[in-house]
Amino acid sequence: MQPYLSPACIETLPATVTRKADKTGLIAWQSNKYSVPLAYQGARVGVCAEDGLLRISDLATGKTIAEHTLCQDKGQVIKNTDHYRDKQLQQNSLKQALQQLLGNVERAMALCALLQATSPKIYKDQLAGAKQVLQAHISQYGAIPEALWARLIDTPRLTATGLRERLEAYQAHPERLQTDTAMVVNTDLADLAHYVALNGRSSGQGECHVIH
Repeated sequence: MQPYLSPACIETLPATVTRKADKTGLIAWQSNKYSVPLAYQGARVGVCAEDGLLRISDLATGKTIAEHTLCQDKGQVIKNTDHYRDKQLQQNSLKQALQQLLGNVERAMALCALLQATSPKIYKDQLAGAKQVLQAHISQYGAIPEALWARLIDTPRLTATGLRERLEAYQAHPERLQTDTAMVVNTDLADLAHYVALNGRSSGQGECHVIH
């Protein structure tokens, strides 16, 4: 008798292995990195290579969540821009929130550009941090004076933390910017923060932030 299943009848399925996506939504495969949808950041996924394609699947459902043409080079990052659309939507939402907080589109865009230039890899986090800082400051003290804003945007680098420190330094001694226009133009807020720190130590107050 012939075997019930001959070798020709047996379908050999490609091997599926697991990979963990990193926080940027990339998995490693044969010395390259490939993107997965943002919903799978930090999650384990199934991966198999077949017919020149890399198929990435949800481990729970087996559903294919991404496909990439296999790259023959090494050290490359292969991305599908659709995988990052959610991130772009979040960024746009945060930008709009900043515009509403500041009541000025030009101010908001200048701040966004400076945050992005300073921290491009964590830009969304910086937008969220700046929104939180501005919400707290404006709710307590009101709108930011034009002279102070000009100094903030004139800095070569700015993070959400730096924004908070500079606003705190100003609020501790607003007269340093309010004395006259010349002082507004020539005073560096980093020096202002240093002044606040020295003043705090000389009067026995607690430690103050020094802006570097």
